[in-house]
Amino acid sequence: MNNLRFLILFTALITSCASNLDQKEKLLNERELELLTREKELLKAENKNLQIAKNNSKDTGGISTTHDPRIDWVGTWVFSDDKDFIEYTLIIQEKYKGMNLCTYNATGIQTFYELECRGIEKENFFELYYISTNDGAFMGENINKDKPVLSLKFENGMVYTIWNQLYGKDYGKIAFKKKK
Repeated sequence: MNNLRFLILFTALITSCASNLDQKEKLLNERELELLTREKELLKAENKNLQIAKNNSKDTGGISTTHDPRIDWVGTWVFSDDKDFIEYTLIIQEKYKGMNLCTYNATGIQTFYELECRGIEKENFFELYYISTNDGAFMGENINKDKPVLSLKFENGMVYTIWNQLYGKDYGKIAFKKKK
């Protein structure tokens, strides 16, 4: 009788482990599919931007996405909204395939989200385009992925913030500053 009980418990344990492995494999496959979808979106966006640059070069006789050598966008940019107690952080990575991958964080009282974005330099602007929400409570369904969600503008030695589709204060004023 004890052997039968042991055999039943052992069979249940093996079945449960196999079920858990199937669930983990399914989650891994879903994550892999999600990453492939993101990569596809990035490639589509890159091709679209290359086509726009190509069209601009035909129209203007030169590519319009030149870089202002006086500003290095790569690095960590921060902005503290002291009134609403929110800390914004923008991390701009090195350029890869014509764009910069970026992470945009907002952390504060009743605020937390992390966005994955792509950044594109356009003359004296750095434009941030929404890709997806990595973490937190951010409703990205109302975001137009073809328009920048945030822009940084370098002018007269200063960097100004333009809150295109993201919530922010001080539109067109100095907000984000590069962290040393």
